[in-house]
Amino acid sequence: MTSPGTLLQRIHLAATVPAPDELYVRADSGTIESSRTSVTVHPSSAASTRTYFGRVEASHWQRWTRVGEVHLNMTVSGHGEVKLVSDDFSTTTRILERADIDAGSTPTALTLRAPLDCYLDEGHLWLEISTTTGTLTVSDITATTPTPAAERLTGIVICTFNRPVDCLATLTALAADPAMLTVVDSVVVVDQGDQLVEEQDGFDAVVTGLGDRLRIVRQPNLGGAGGFTRGMLETRDRFGDRDGDVLLMDDDIRLDPETVLRMTSFASLTLRPTLVGGQMLNLHHPSQLVAQGENTALDRFLAGVPSDRFSNADLLTELPGKRVDSDYPAWWACLVPAEVIEEVGLPIPLFFQWDDIEFGIRARSRGFATVALPGTGVWHADFAMKDWDDWPLFFRWRNALIVSSLYLGEFPGQGADELARQLRHFLVEYRYGLIATVVSAVDAFLAGPDELQDGGRTALAAVHRLRADHPETKRVTPTELAESGLGDVRLALELPGPKDPDKFLRRLLRRQFLLQVSGTAAIDSVTSWWHAGSFSTVVATDRTQATVRVRRISRRKSLRSYREIRRAIRQLKRRGPAAQKQWQAAMPALTSHENWDRLFRS
Repeated sequence: MTSPGTLLQRIHLAATVPAPDELYVRADSGTIESSRTSVTVHPSSAASTRTYFGRVEASHWQRWTRVGEVHLNMTVSGHGEVKLVSDDFSTTTRILERADIDAGSTPTALTLRAPLDCYLDEGHLWLEISTTTGTLTVSDITATTPTPAAERLTGIVICTFNRPVDCLATLTALAADPAMLTVVDSVVVVDQGDQLVEEQDGFDAVVTGLGDRLRIVRQPNLGGAGGFTRGMLETRDRFGDRDGDVLLMDDDIRLDPETVLRMTSFASLTLRPTLVGGQMLNLHHPSQLVAQGENTALDRFLAGVPSDRFSNADLLTELPGKRVDSDYPAWWACLVPAEVIEEVGLPIPLFFQWDDIEFGIRARSRGFATVALPGTGVWHADFAMKDWDDWPLFFRWRNALIVSSLYLGEFPGQGADELARQLRHFLVEYRYGLIATVVSAVDAFLAGPDELQDGGRTALAAVHRLRADHPETKRVTPTELAESGLGDVRLALELPGPKDPDKFLRRLLRRQFLLQVSGTAAIDSVTSWWHAGSFSTVVATDRTQATVRVRRISRRKSLRSYREIRRAIRQLKRRGPAAQKQWQAAMPALTSHENWDRLFRS
């Protein structure tokens, strides 16, 4: 039985995806057995929901919402004790309420209550369940509040491009949770590929589960920016005059549908419209949290800067504590109130990467807060295992320059020197195609807003052509490597780095230009530039751990790349301020309904 009031979250006790159940409930001692909705604690044992998905984030609820009290409701049977426990900024814990259970085999409703009055900086609520001689089962745990929620609709938007199996998995997870779907008005899938979700086995079951909530929209590939913007407009049109939230989700995440319910509940109780971001867990290392929240360092053209020290931490050994702020919520899972869209406008058509970052910064500049809500994690492909020498780097750098120019006072500032340093690192590693990719991104930024006229399709085709001219950008399988005669190249382990990296870089470049380096070596995916540049040929494992790339020194290519780096950085410093003014002046037109309507019709 649930205490009357507004549902904040369900406290589930087992995973629905390949992830450790200890992210939901853990055994502090003895033996426990858990399912999705219940945990049985055997004699002389103890269990706790002091876990990533098992806690109630008291600090976030107190700081950002109208909630003043939380009720933990559950059904109990058997014999033992249940305690409602909290922590705060002092890092100590205290028991807020406890109940001795002597229910026998009769399921009995139990509610424990906690005021939210002392958790602004840090604080969480959780349950501790223990037994002595008996067995205790606790099930159907929910967190509610007497505070009424605003009546708001929620529309889910998924943008997909040729990942039909992944997208279907997300839709299947949604359709499998009817209780969660009671808070969902619509699910819009914007399919921009030619491998269609609708053609996958299992799609009919999704249609049955989602019913008339589901709508598939087909359009040309306009990247994430185009897909999510189309979804925003489709969903807002469905809302009509009613208040609502648009929940954006990537197509390749693994989703616990409870995340949808928690983000939606939080948004319905915020003090004013607030962007709510789901946190990212690593797909290949599913107990790792990427960051509590993410910020930018626009003066260095960087995003994804962790809000605190708690990044890539293992949630099975350490849980985040202090509440942090974020510059933006990434669109792997991000709830955007329709009021925010009305006030700040539509996204900028950047095709791929930084569109979510720009939108979040713009929203904050208009007074709309961003909350990266713990306990709303989705599993997304590990950034550390993504291929960072591929075509996306064009959009990453071009868009970083665009967004930085929109919001920096002085442009390009020290970011130009940092970019030059990174390009020189690529140079000593013989990444000629990667250098050409980044240099072309600088040129595209300097070309001005007309670069975005077709939504990114011309740029995408151009960067693929550019990289095809550089053989070291080709991915090589182990079989192909063996056929090339390089299959038995030995792995060279990296030695300690130089004491003066800049001086060493200049000396290494000089040696390479004089062709004074030699030897062939295999290097791992995290090898530093100073190690990679010590050989004339390197077989470099890609970060994906699936292929390698063969990079060879070429004096001609090195000299040409060196000149291109100097030219691009010089042009960025000289013409950057003028380009900045152009981009800033073009923003109203770029983000207008008229511009997006034109792109959708193109």
